[in-house]
Amino acid sequence: MSQLYMPKEVRQEHARALALLLLKREPGAPEHIIALGHLAAQFVFESLGAFLPDMRPSMLVHKIHVSEDGAETITGAEDFNQVKGKRVLVVCGHITHGQHLAAVIEALQSFHPREIITYGLVVSARAGIIPNYSGVVIAPHDTIHFLDVSLPVRIRVPPSGTACLRILSRRHFPMLAASSGLPSLDAETWAGRYYDMINSSDGRVTYVLEDDGRILAYLTYRFHRPDSIMVEEVAVDKAQAGGGIGGHLMRWVSDVSRACACQRILLWAIDNRVPWYESMGFWRVEGEVIDIDNEKYLMMTARVPLNEKSDWLYLPQKIP
Repeated sequence: MSQLYMPKEVRQEHARALALLLLKREPGAPEHIIALGHLAAQFVFESLGAFLPDMRPSMLVHKIHVSEDGAETITGAEDFNQVKGKRVLVVCGHITHGQHLAAVIEALQSFHPREIITYGLVVSARAGIIPNYSGVVIAPHDTIHFLDVSLPVRIRVPPSGTACLRILSRRHFPMLAASSGLPSLDAETWAGRYYDMINSSDGRVTYVLEDDGRILAYLTYRFHRPDSIMVEEVAVDKAQAGGGIGGHLMRWVSDVSRACACQRILLWAIDNRVPWYESMGFWRVEGEVIDIDNEKYLMMTARVPLNEKSDWLYLPQKIP
């Protein structure tokens, strides 16, 4: 476990990059900003607000209270009636594990916003829900301290309506699976993937891209060795093909790999998708070929890119 430190200048740089991205995005910048908790409020008002001054009147702060029985209460949720028909940005300033963000998304959906966009300054590699945008990914057991003395925005999931990337759970069992067109993938059930995940000893995890009760895409990976991650499956519904979703899922795997100090990513690619994986930086492992249900798969691998901005996060001994 590592203890990381993020200076104030780094948070300001994150805010600047996020603001520039939001101002350029289509169909438009958010019309309402919700900050979850004290740290998010600081990030929004002190940093993001400086780059989006016209939005200051629409910035609200909400806190999450969790009772002893696990129930979550959102303070100021009555203000959510202002979001109907609007594009809403939800900002998490603490480490995003997913449960608080999921509670807020669920509460917002009942007020029928036009679009929900999510941002996490720091995201755990084992988060239950992945924000659309985020700053840095850290290993599951790492902690981070925000220093008041000062990362680029990564697009984790392309914002589209209320779509979000969530860790697979029992509530997904009745949902229709994304139809990838590959029999070896389409034959598996959500229940089968879920029980494989919770009974695994190698950190196996499945994420699903969910939108309005539908599964648009999914991703499963596990730790192959201490220094590598194996992507077991990555699939996008045929109706969503060509929208860039697969690339966003693979970038999430890359960030998790880097956060967990892995050096390589491995996967089995169906033969007609080899050129696409090559465009993502993968190359073939010679002699490694298997056949599954008359489908030919080739093993491919890629190096985990180094975090070129690693000096933005300081280990204790490196603090000036």
